[in-house]
Amino acid sequence: GEPKGDGLVTYLKAPSVELACQILDGAQFRPGSDALSVAAAKFEMKGEAYVKKKRTATDAKRIKRMKEKQEQKALDWSGFDDPEHKSKDVTAIMKYLFDPKEVERGEQSEETFFRELEQDIREECATKCGEVKKVKIYRYNPQGVVSVCFKLPQAAAKCVSIMHGRWFGGKQIEADLFD
Repeated sequence: GEPKGDGLVTYLKAPSVELACQILDGAQFRPGSDALSVAAAKFEMKGEAYVKKKRTATDAKRIKRMKEKQEQKALDWSGFDDPEHKSKDVTAIMKYLFDPKEVERGEQSEETFFRELEQDIREECATKCGEVKKVKIYRYNPQGVVSVCFKLPQAAAKCVSIMHGRWFGGKQIEADLFD
């Protein structure tokens, strides 16, 4: 059949759900499209009986630790798992490399724009700084954020020193090591 157009977004914290409802309810997904209807999910019990699962104190502690670990991972920008170096030592964060609003208005497709941007950043950083392991573009960040993970901490530091203050696309880049 035809899709209904329903979607589900999961947030890490409850205040984020409330904020998303306030900001997005009635907004347009794309210019000219119908308005979105955004509401918090409602969970209802099906049937009459509810049997609560018994949990021990150790289960509760284990679940709490697991949730804290998941939360930390979800909030972490790096996403790089290198046992040799901590991700913050080898990751450079750069701001103002693009403007999401200009991308939407651009002549080329978003996919083409971001593919070319990633390729340009990868080549520039590899040539001037050192081996690049991963480039991640935060497409919908209003500050045009890109993270670049290098193989060595020295390469990340060199990237920051070269890119910070440099002009790109009419905007001055801010670069720093991931903290």
